[in-house]
Amino acid sequence: MASATKIRAVDDAAAGDKPTFTRIKPASLADEVVEQIVEAIANGILAPGERLIETEIANQLHVSRVPVRDALRALEKQGIVVATPHRGARVMEINLDLYRQVQEVRLDLELRAIADLCARLAEEPAIGEELDRHLAELDVAVAANDRDHYNQLDIEFHRWICQSAQNHVVATLWEALSRHLTILLGLMTEDWQDIGKSQGDHRKLARLMKANDVERVRDLMTDHFFKDIERVDYDPVIHRFTMRPAKRRARRGR
Repeated sequence: MASATKIRAVDDAAAGDKPTFTRIKPASLADEVVEQIVEAIANGILAPGERLIETEIANQLHVSRVPVRDALRALEKQGIVVATPHRGARVMEINLDLYRQVQEVRLDLELRAIADLCARLAEEPAIGEELDRHLAELDVAVAANDRDHYNQLDIEFHRWICQSAQNHVVATLWEALSRHLTILLGLMTEDWQDIGKSQGDHRKLARLMKANDVERVRDLMTDHFFKDIERVDYDPVIHRFTMRPAKRRARRGR
């Protein structure tokens, strides 16, 4: 489809007519820069509120400033980067309110997806096998106490739920939250994230979905997302990470 569109545009332009579509750009470096920035925030390399300087990012990634500028604009639209006059672009602030808001929207989307997915599980054995495969991968991460890998698999598991429901709107809206989830889960600490309990909830969820027990799924998912929310405290984590950017700015005389 993309090739045909470009050919149509070129042919029309050659004939002196206005092209129907603008020329499509190939997948650019901007997407890769976006993922690098998100990963850096999730790992605490870039701290909440830290200024994002195009030239520094471009130099570290060995790319021009253009894909970096495009990446920052894309992340600004998602709320992960905040641009203000005379201050430039900065990483969004991270706090309990953001965590709660993301989880509330996520809960609504995933409950809608699960309602659709339960019907597929009853009719298509292959879907149940995919579900079991995701659970097995999560079990391995729990056994190894690999929190980072578990968080990555956790996001992939919930992404799979939304995609497998075959509800395009739900999947698209959930994907818009996925980078926030990567960051919020990445900054979680061992003190308030019990991956063993989390995986136990996933196992219970799988049993309820296979039994098409949507009502009990709602109770479990609400508990899964919010029961321990009072233990969520990003302030100590953020304080630890913000020390390093402050020192770097001081050395640069900023």
